[in-house]
Amino acid sequence: MTSELTSGRDIGGEFAAALRAADFGAIGRCLSPAVQLRALLPGGMVDAAGRAAAVAMLADWLEDGAGYTVLATSSDVVGQRLHLSYRVRLGGDEPRVMEQQAYCDVTADAISSVRLLCSGEMPMRAG
Repeated sequence: MTSELTSGRDIGGEFAAALRAADFGAIGRCLSPAVQLRALLPGGMVDAAGRAAAVAMLADWLEDGAGYTVLATSSDVVGQRLHLSYRVRLGGDEPRVMEQQAYCDVTADAISSVRLLCSGEMPMRAG
């Protein structure tokens, strides 16, 4: 299913492509300047207000000094919300995996609000 919500822009597809390319500038272009991000992480709730803060938070989670590889992405529409899901392999001496689910409000061709749930970083399964 396409993730078009407003005037035909596939924000979910653009976000996924930017994530796969580790292009945080392109991720930022999917967000409105005044985006509000609220995330439930294993350590508790965190908030970011504005595009720069939201992109910085996402980059911090994903790059963590060693980079990441996207294992899976999906985007869909649930009612009037955009649902984004992605699973990444985090690099480093001991590879880890993390998955995030986000429900987003989209207005004027950009994501204006993000509610995100994170699995936390976990060791990769052998095999």
